[in-house]
Amino acid sequence: MMNFRGFAFRIFIAIIFLFPGIFLGAQEGSIRGHVYDSETGEPVIYANVILEGTTYGTNTDENGLYNLVGIPIGEYTLKVSFIGYEELKQDVEFKKNSINYYKINLNPGGINIGVIDISAERQQARTEVRVSKIKVSKKQIKALPSTGGEADILQYLQVIPGVISTGDQGGQLFIRGGSPVQNKILLDGLTIYNPFHSIGFFSTFETEVIRNVDVLTGAFNAEHGGRISAIVDISTREGNKKRFGGQVSASPFMVKGIIEGPLAKMKDDKGSLSMFLTSKKSIIENTSKDVYSYAAVNDTIGLPFGFTDTYGKLSFVTANGSSFNVFGFNFDDNYNNPLVSDINWKNSGGGLNFNLLPSASSLTLNGLVGFSNYEISITEADENPRTSLIREYVLGLDFNYFFNKSQLDYGVEVKSIRTEFEFTNPFDIFLDQFQNTTEISGFMKFRQAWDRVVFEPGFRLQYYASLGEFS
Repeated sequence: MMNFRGFAFRIFIAIIFLFPGIFLGAQEGSIRGHVYDSETGEPVIYANVILEGTTYGTNTDENGLYNLVGIPIGEYTLKVSFIGYEELKQDVEFKKNSINYYKINLNPGGINIGVIDISAERQQARTEVRVSKIKVSKKQIKALPSTGGEADILQYLQVIPGVISTGDQGGQLFIRGGSPVQNKILLDGLTIYNPFHSIGFFSTFETEVIRNVDVLTGAFNAEHGGRISAIVDISTREGNKKRFGGQVSASPFMVKGIIEGPLAKMKDDKGSLSMFLTSKKSIIENTSKDVYSYAAVNDTIGLPFGFTDTYGKLSFVTANGSSFNVFGFNFDDNYNNPLVSDINWKNSGGGLNFNLLPSASSLTLNGLVGFSNYEISITEADENPRTSLIREYVLGLDFNYFFNKSQLDYGVEVKSIRTEFEFTNPFDIFLDQFQNTTEISGFMKFRQAWDRVVFEPGFRLQYYASLGEFS
């Protein structure tokens, strides 16, 4: 069985890189494009895109991208609509052996929050398999009553059935009975090994820049793996592509701010360059002496918790819809109690993710190159400090090929992981233990959608170099 899996994995890797050449030629009569909010440049997710007077239509994906493939050549009227926006019609042309790109900007109109949420859920159910998968939007997170008036994804997750979180000195997330180490938390594709702050009420993620969150609690899709309990996949948005703006807020727990805007404004026939930078810092270590005096260490020392978060992204979108995002983050926590111990931990990382739309093919390519680092140090009274870290480098490529009412997805990911533990024993001898390993994974899935049925077979292979085994 091991040899068969190894042979199958080699065949799969060969297919991954042969498929782009196989499908390089364009399908006859194809168009694609993005649907954006005309005021912010944000993608409009799950908008309806149909050819008026025909049965051909589709929905935009989570990047606002739509594809119409295999349509008889000729001229049509493209109708784009979504609740909360004004309907837009545009003349389009399907040509032989070419793929035309049409950028659509929808103007916000009358809005009904409840109806929009229901509509988006309905469109998602029509286009994808959602076994044990929960989608969470920024609006849903902010609609939930929250501690200290600070909306947070951690607090929203606790209302999902089967999810339990523990607070105090760093939270832990238990999903469907699994331990915290059996969960994978992803931020723009990078693993966050400790996503909770020392206070326990808040996560490291800034709600204002979240685009969407996928919570998978079992029966993962083929593109996900590496854990057995749950996956929380968080994607952030781009900065405003039309105008500069920002906001600052404060509570007894923290102060935070965000600034965003275009370095090159989005225009109909051109690309855009935008950015955002967000930061938040706890102040409870100072306010607790007065507001929460009963919980302070003593009269001069408040609660011994503190954190500082910083996240930034620079986004470039080309005229044909391809996009490149450079991002980086640093989430710093500390628990400093002079009577007991000092504990400090930090998540840091960054990378580049991109989405390429070749003009001569119905293939799209998504990629990620980045690293994630987590380290923690503990210093107890009269003891030498102990430090451990885990560092991960990742390279991932996903290919998507579109047919008429169906889609083929396949991809490969390579991770290099280093773990390290440093300490000085009572005899003042410094010890450094470390291990390096590699993980290689690949997947393939096919999705066929009918009016009320979605069929999605798929498979995944994963190789663990340290074990020399496939799964």
